[in-house]
Amino acid sequence: MASWSMLTKEEQNRIYEIKSIATEEKNQNITTDEPASIKVGDIVVWDNCYPHLSSWQPFRVQRIEVNGSVKLENVINLIPIEELKLA
Repeated sequence: MASWSMLTKEEQNRIYEIKSIATEEKNQNITTDEPASIKVGDIVVWDNCYPHLSSWQPFRVQRIEVNGSVKLENVINLIPIEELKLA
């Protein structure tokens, strides 16, 4: 904190202002379809679905792995959660 006290009030205020703007921009990028909102049992659409499985959409989420992969009903492979949207 010693370095903070060496700053002028104007410099400290400018840093607070920059942090505030960055936080607001980050919050504006949050959507309701972000991966964190998907949970087990949800019906989802897979953006990069294999062509031979696309007629089976939408899928139900069976399991969510710690690494962010998702097990979908009737799909053998684990799917990255980023490729899913709530139906």
